[in-house]
Amino acid sequence: MIERSDFSGDEFAPEIQSAALQLLRTSSALSRLLSEEVQVQNFVDGACKLLKHRLGLESPFLSLKTSAIASSSGSSQENPEFRFLLTSAQEVEIELTFEGPAAWNSNGLRELMIEFLNNLGSCFFEFLETYHARKLQQRQAEALNYSNEAVVTLDLETRIEDLNSAAEQLLLVPIEDARGRDFRDFWPTAGRDFLNRLQREGQIRNLETAGLNSRGETIQVELSASLRFNDQGQPLGYIGTLRDISQRKHLENILFEIHRATSNRFGDDFFHQLVSRLGPLLNVDFALVSRIDSPDRASTLAFWANGEKQENFSYQLMDLACEEVVAQRSSSACQSGVRDSFPGSRFFSDTQAEGFVCVPVLDEASRVLGLVSIVHRTPLEGLELIKRVLEVFAGRVGAELIRKEEARKTRELSERLGLAVEAGRLGIWDWDPVKNELIWDQRMLEIYGISQANFHGNLEDWAKWLHPEDRDDTLQLVQAALENRQTFHPEFRIVRPDGSCRYIKAHAVVVLDDSGEPLRMTGMNVDVTEQREAELEKENLQAQLYHSQKMDSIGRLAGGMAHDFNNMLGVIIGNVELALLEAEEHSPMLSDLREIASAAQRSADLTHQLLAFAREQKISPISLEINPVVEAVFKMLERLMGERITLLWKPGADLWPILADPTQIDQILMNLCINARDAIVGEGQVIISTQNRSLDARYVQNHPGSTVGNFVELTVIDSGCGMTEEVRQKVFDPFFTTKGHNQGTGLGMSTVYGIVKQNNGYIDIQSAPDQGTVVTVLLPRYLGEPTTRRVSVQSTTRGTETILLVEDHKQVLRIAKRMLENLGYKVHGATNPCQALDLVEKLGEPIELLITDVMMPGMNGKELAETLLNINPSLKCLFMSGYTGDILSSRGILDDGLDFISKPFSQTQLAEKVRTALSG
Repeated sequence: MIERSDFSGDEFAPEIQSAALQLLRTSSALSRLLSEEVQVQNFVDGACKLLKHRLGLESPFLSLKTSAIASSSGSSQENPEFRFLLTSAQEVEIELTFEGPAAWNSNGLRELMIEFLNNLGSCFFEFLETYHARKLQQRQAEALNYSNEAVVTLDLETRIEDLNSAAEQLLLVPIEDARGRDFRDFWPTAGRDFLNRLQREGQIRNLETAGLNSRGETIQVELSASLRFNDQGQPLGYIGTLRDISQRKHLENILFEIHRATSNRFGDDFFHQLVSRLGPLLNVDFALVSRIDSPDRASTLAFWANGEKQENFSYQLMDLACEEVVAQRSSSACQSGVRDSFPGSRFFSDTQAEGFVCVPVLDEASRVLGLVSIVHRTPLEGLELIKRVLEVFAGRVGAELIRKEEARKTRELSERLGLAVEAGRLGIWDWDPVKNELIWDQRMLEIYGISQANFHGNLEDWAKWLHPEDRDDTLQLVQAALENRQTFHPEFRIVRPDGSCRYIKAHAVVVLDDSGEPLRMTGMNVDVTEQREAELEKENLQAQLYHSQKMDSIGRLAGGMAHDFNNMLGVIIGNVELALLEAEEHSPMLSDLREIASAAQRSADLTHQLLAFAREQKISPISLEINPVVEAVFKMLERLMGERITLLWKPGADLWPILADPTQIDQILMNLCINARDAIVGEGQVIISTQNRSLDARYVQNHPGSTVGNFVELTVIDSGCGMTEEVRQKVFDPFFTTKGHNQGTGLGMSTVYGIVKQNNGYIDIQSAPDQGTVVTVLLPRYLGEPTTRRVSVQSTTRGTETILLVEDHKQVLRIAKRMLENLGYKVHGATNPCQALDLVEKLGEPIELLITDVMMPGMNGKELAETLLNINPSLKCLFMSGYTGDILSSRGILDDGLDFISKPFSQTQLAEKVRTALSG
């Protein structure tokens, strides 16, 4: 009997179970009908109709030939035959065998039908198995037809038995036409080897080959095939799959062509080559590579349009619909209708764009560096292929953008380094101590003053340019740096081929290999000659400053001392002079008084020399030519030289005028000639010369203290013993002398120095032992109006004018008052300016001459004179001082209209100055 469990798990179980149940019900009905002698044929027809209806079958499902039953009704038959047809294609025979004769009565027929129904159930089960298998084959065939891969079945002779729809589309041949054709027809002769290999090996996996479809067009496929077997394991033929890889091959060809064109290109050339290949190979109208400049703006690095390279341009991201690409860091593609999708894009509107693809260029941090885009005027074909191509080369564009940026930074760094090297005037070198190979750059050659042809590239070649005094020490430092693996920072001198000496500062490091051994030494040289010379000049200037400050200090000290000393000398000289006037001619004290007067005068001369050195000596400069001044004292100078020394005079022609006090020129000549005479042992020669001289910046640079301009030069040259550098540095110091004891005061050159500086001049001494001495005095050219010197009135006549004498030193006041009174003047004395003003106010008579000391407490002499001139404008003034500072004059030069007498003075000198002042 048929049970429900026989159909569990089958996909047709609900329908089959329903049909089987209905069959069982029919068998029950048949049993009842048999008892009522109903014909078997009716049952069979009913059962078949019911199954056909339930299973949706159109062809005959089951039929029973009942001719034997019908013809032998009521008779007995052995082994009656029942024949069933299962569908129209298969015939099933069921043989019923009975043990004995069977009577065709109702009971026998019932038993016969029961047996028949059991056999019918077995037949139905076999039918179900066959039906399920065919259904499965039908579903598999449908699945193969829906597959994207082409499937072909072949017999053992490689004739086509069957193929799915994908294979039909690939080979462009209907299945009816394909069956029976030799599969070799679709492969060129060169491509048939895989079939031989298949027959030989039984299978092929992922073989890429080219075939031909029925139109003769080439198709690229990836083929896999293997033998197929029947249930007994015998080979029936082959089954294979064909995967269309034409698009992939097309993509590979495009990538290969672009790669071949751009692999050796870099920078802008790479970008231009890329877009010029993208356009034709992808069959598009526009191709662009852009760089992101700001969050909303980009600029093209290369732009290809209409078959030609175009000028680059800058654009807003929204103009190329790239804002979303940058924001999302993902590609954007539009096969058609891009203008409608982005109506605000001017670029799409101007180019009449239809298709568009844009791919972002990212760095490792997923930052958008740029864009790779294509635009087409018609809808794009192969959109995915275009995206894949752009995405592949977006990575290459990114790498090139990064490389270009790094190259830019490296170039800028190199430029900065180059500028630093150039600004620092650095020479770069590298030395391999193992091979003794030394490499210099051009700057090194320039520093050493040699050409590349004269440089042999080894340490010995460098060493020969080292200064002999520095060579051994420098080479020892190099060796020590190598042995100790230390840095190297020596400073040394070199002697260049032209003989010039240069100071070099070196900096180097020792580069070690993996084992810690010196691999090479590399570093730089810098020429520090100017720096060293500047430092030496600074030291010289510092020494000159110290010297100048020392001289100024000594000068201030000398001036201060002269003020008090002159007051005391004035008292001595005045009293001695008065004593001499009163002494009798044969008095034994007369000679003593004269000795005192002589000594006092020599002391006064010393103070005048100190004041000259301190530039506090009061002078009255006039415009003059120096030649007549020299000629006026030349005879006296000859007498000073003596017979063993020849004095030569070489005057220059057309000399410029100078502004100077002639007495100071006399002092300069006297002191220089005396020093020249004393420097000559035995016979010799002294030359005095003059000339015009213009000083330029180069001379000033080499002679600190001088100034650019026009000067009159006075030179004194002697053939004496000369002097050492140490002596030359001290020659202007007050009281410094190389002469023996009691042979000189040491103020001669100091006096000259002071006079020259007081007149804004410059003095230079060049000397060497046994080479004589050259003293050059430069006095500035005078460009002002000619001046005339006021002639002193020589008179010792006793006067009657009223004089106000103001002096804070009481002894000087007393002696000066006596001198004036001896000369017949009416004198009123005061010890300070306040007392003088009170005295003028109380006097009933006018004051005609004011004689006042300059330096006084409370109010100086000039201020006192100005106050009294406001009271009496006709008042005459005579100033006296041994030290005036800057009150009456600038640099000791008296202002016009001022009369001055230096302390100490004699009665005769005082009388002359008083008459000059009163008559002025």
